[in-house]
Amino acid sequence: MKKLKMLAVALLLLVFAVPAFANAEEAVTRSEAKVYIFKGETCGFCAKALEFFKSIEEEYGKYFELVEYEVWKNAANAELMDKVAEYLGTKISGVPFIIIGEKTYPGFDESWATEIKENIMSEYNKAEDERVDIIKESQKVVSYDNVVTVVSVLAIVGIALFVYFARRDIDNEEVNVKETKKVKNTEREEVEEIEVVVQEKKKTAKKTNNNKKTVENKKEKTDSSSKKKSTTASKNKKNQKK
Repeated sequence: MKKLKMLAVALLLLVFAVPAFANAEEAVTRSEAKVYIFKGETCGFCAKALEFFKSIEEEYGKYFELVEYEVWKNAANAELMDKVAEYLGTKISGVPFIIIGEKTYPGFDESWATEIKENIMSEYNKAEDERVDIIKESQKVVSYDNVVTVVSVLAIVGIALFVYFARRDIDNEEVNVKETKKVKNTEREEVEEIEVVVQEKKKTAKKTNNNKKTVENKKEKTDSSSKKKSTTASKNKKNQKK
């Protein structure tokens, strides 16, 4: 019986100890909240904002990490700030531009001190998968845009190649048709020339035959005339003898 009671107590202790242990582990592994600040090197308000964050390091330093981007002399950082503004759908008129989670501060005013510290703690207490990193999210959008751009370019190139090869095939087909027509026309011309030659030969042969017949007729007439003359002469000789 005592063993059962001890086992029950152990189980209860284990049930309550697991969440406590999990919370303790979560507290140990929880990372600092990111605080982003876009700044100018000689910007007075930027200097005041940086001084404020430095002043709360002793109390809040373990809860946030300050990430600085100088934009007046660094073109890449200036471009990043523009991309963040595009992602947020807003226009950034100047610096400093401060981002804590999804909260943004266009500039700096000392009256915002309490709100900024509250937002730091609110972001820190969120689970890792609940936090929103606007910098990373804006870069994802850029990456997606790049992919879309690449796909669009590839699609355009593909369409251009398709049109090119299709047009080339059509041109080749047209050339083949023209060549075929040309060959057929040449063959037809050759046939016509042959027919002309044949006709000329026929005409020549017919003319030759006609001339031959004419000569033969003349010869026959001549021979007949000669025979008649010979017969007449013979008759005359016979008459003379009588």
